[in-house]
Amino acid sequence: YQRRVRGGKLEFNRWGRTMALAACWATLASAIPMWLYNKPLMFYCLVVPTLLFPLFWSFEFLGTLRVIVQNFILNTIMMFGFSIFLFFAPPSMAGGVAFCLSGIFSV
Repeated sequence: YQRRVRGGKLEFNRWGRTMALAACWATLASAIPMWLYNKPLMFYCLVVPTLLFPLFWSFEFLGTLRVIVQNFILNTIMMFGFSIFLFFAPPSMAGGVAFCLSGIFSV
């Protein structure tokens, strides 16, 4: 699956992108129990997936902003970085594992 954007070729890594979308959904779902237990990590679990989801779903209106996701080394570092905080609370560990796996599959 390749697309042309302003003359450059963008390649989507399907496994990494699918795992990142699953990580976004798992992290959003873990925000509900965190809200019930009044954990401050809930805000992280709401904001990060909300900002990342449009990048990995590749909406057309984002244009060249999608290039951030296409750099696989940057994508891997970004996924591992986002997963660090998710391992500190039990409800969000599934999202942390999914972010780690998407970092591995993105390479």
